[in-house]
Amino acid sequence: MDQVDDTTLYMLVAVVEALLRAGITDPYELYKYFHVSEVGNSIGSAFGGLNALQSMFRLRSLEKNMQSDILEETFISAIQAWLNMLLMSSTGSVNPVVGACATRLLSIDVAQEINSHFGVCKPAPRSLDIGYRRRMIQMHLTTLDG
Repeated sequence: MDQVDDTTLYMLVAVVEALLRAGITDPYELYKYFHVSEVGNSIGSAFGGLNALQSMFRLRSLEKNMQSDILEETFISAIQAWLNMLLMSSTGSVNPVVGACATRLLSIDVAQEINSHFGVCKPAPRSLDIGYRRRMIQMHLTTLDG
């Protein structure tokens, strides 16, 4: 997959794992409760695709052909855009965050800032809560045993 950078692929796998751990097996389940424009992300990154950046300079210096959209893959928001387009199919905001060693904390801060300033973040419905889902599964298993 030369089209997508390795870092982007790792991020997609990490998001899928996070969704599965939250009990969300189908990302489109979110759209029962939220409009596609209300689902966005705030993911921290130091820069866009490193492989694309290296290839762009290497191929340019060797005067070889390169993929036509290689510049876009170097943008810091490319990783988040792939998540919105490929995995979530959402059109919500993409907020790339850079904070050196504090990128994770800054990502949470940016998400909170967006919520308080624009009021666009809504709490997840109870049926998307992992604790609620686990209790329902446990209750269902208990009734099957009895």
